[in-house]
Amino acid sequence: MTLSTPRGCCSAPETGIFARVTGARLVRRLGLGLAVALGVVMPGAAGTQRVDALKPCTSIDRVRCGYFSVPLDYAHPERRQIRLFVVERPVRHARGTILLLAGGPGEASTSVFDLTSDLWRMLFPGYTVAAYDDRGTGGSGSISCRGAKTAERCGAAIGPSRIFYGTRENVQDMEAVRRALGVNRLALFGLSYGTKQALAYARAYPRNVERLLLDSVVPADGPSPLGLESLRAVGESLRSICRDGCGRAGRDPSGDFARLANALQAHPLDAAMPIFRSGGWAPTKRRVHVDGRLLLELATAADLNSGVAVELPAAVREALEGRPRLLEHLAALVAQQSSADVNSAVLYATTCNDGPFPWRPDTPVARRGAMLAGAVASLRPARLHGFGAWAAGATAAQCLGWPSSQAPAATGKLPDVPVLVLAGDRDVRTPLADGTAVATSFHRGRVLVAPGVGHMAVSSSHCTNRAVRTWMSGGVPPARCARVPLTIPPLAPLPPSIAATSPIGNVGGEAGRTLAAAVRTLREAEGSWLTVFPAGWVAGLQSGLLSGQSFSAFSYEAYTDVPGLAISGKLAFETSKLGTLVPGSEDGFMSIGSPLGGFVQIKKGRVFGVVGGRAVSARFS
Repeated sequence: MTLSTPRGCCSAPETGIFARVTGARLVRRLGLGLAVALGVVMPGAAGTQRVDALKPCTSIDRVRCGYFSVPLDYAHPERRQIRLFVVERPVRHARGTILLLAGGPGEASTSVFDLTSDLWRMLFPGYTVAAYDDRGTGGSGSISCRGAKTAERCGAAIGPSRIFYGTRENVQDMEAVRRALGVNRLALFGLSYGTKQALAYARAYPRNVERLLLDSVVPADGPSPLGLESLRAVGESLRSICRDGCGRAGRDPSGDFARLANALQAHPLDAAMPIFRSGGWAPTKRRVHVDGRLLLELATAADLNSGVAVELPAAVREALEGRPRLLEHLAALVAQQSSADVNSAVLYATTCNDGPFPWRPDTPVARRGAMLAGAVASLRPARLHGFGAWAAGATAAQCLGWPSSQAPAATGKLPDVPVLVLAGDRDVRTPLADGTAVATSFHRGRVLVAPGVGHMAVSSSHCTNRAVRTWMSGGVPPARCARVPLTIPPLAPLPPSIAATSPIGNVGGEAGRTLAAAVRTLREAEGSWLTVFPAGWVAGLQSGLLSGQSFSAFSYEAYTDVPGLAISGKLAFETSKLGTLVPGSEDGFMSIGSPLGGFVQIKKGRVFGVVGGRAVSARFS
């Protein structure tokens, strides 16, 4: 959870419980023309009454929605008011209400969570499910600092009201939501930043919390201002990715990454890579500047984006060997990703208001740089986990110029309630270690580790779903689920030529090498498609084109990664009940343009056909 990675920072995975609706589409879908006024709610004021003005959403069955007002500044509730947008899916004879809190900070919960999904009944049996947009996001008075590239400029664009967009205010808004919903206690389900919000609420209003389900935990006093926990998690994530493969890139993926990051920070790469922009019919060049910090951003992106995960170790190894093309290609693809799901103004405001930093909230901007430099200089090398001092700083470095901030949210005693933490072992932005520490701070805290999973573990497998349901029903969930495989195996470094490729399958010689190079190229094409979906077309490393037909299918034409070899064809995946692509389910064909030429089919984990006039067959791996 850092400002350096707003692209897809906490975007929803490809599962059925999350809505893929944002912006104007969200407005149309929820029928916000209702503009239901729920009156003014002033939490903390005696005698606040329940407000029963939620009405059926005009275009969503079984969901009610509406607005209610809260003070911009809770210290002066008589002044300016802002409206919060709330949705609720009630059930008869509810055993409780669970409030869903999205991440970011800056995501709008009502657009992240699809309340119409029947999966909620499975995960939270008997519970009314509710969500609301944090102030400044979605339907709750969205704010903007469009075009601002720094925290300083964003803060200036927002203006003096920026100090009222922090976790402290979000906690008070949550209490207003509880009162508006007319319930005595809330169960809370937080994702990423939403876990910090849930924990802060539990500290401020311990009697009003029934239980806490925390997925990808940000501690209540986090994230770490220097990002040291995430530096350690980079190596853990890479080792998890390469647990069963990566070829020679898997020998020391953590050490390779740190060595390359340090080298790139000292001597960055600049390249112009072909990409296809939205609506474009021909590739254009995108300049990429690859330094150590950009490489860390790719490692963070890999914990949500499986395409980045499968390509990154090979890209690192190739760059160390003097072939940076795959790394530059990956950087260009990630740069195409939209950050529309995260309101950057709220991201800056909440992160920079909250801290903690190596300075006090009232420290003049001119003095902060020296204080940050002193904090970094005092670090022992071991705490940097192989990286140079340049890697420390994270949110502190990016909030140096934030104009002013409030004191953090008030702290208090944590409630003695059931707590379940979900954590993936390749999560970089909210490391497993942080989740474990938070769970141990509760008498009834438990951790469920999801091996092979990155950021946001909910619904990553049937095991995690069953565990959540068991826990919500009062049972004891397991401490660990089975490993969740990546959609496709991690790539080994690409060969520089057909002749340098080791043959695969039932034939050797040039036919076996050609088949191997073609399979490796198609695997890289799969990784690129997973990286950019749903952005559109992808250019091959050398030439050619990949075009998506849907989330589960794409075609490719003269797609070239290895000089002298081009592939064309179509490929489709099966889709699981969780809404994810089924590993090993590829079905398609591939024509091979090379000195030998050939045509093969991919089905049931094998590739078979004719190359150079010889029948070939091999595992598709």
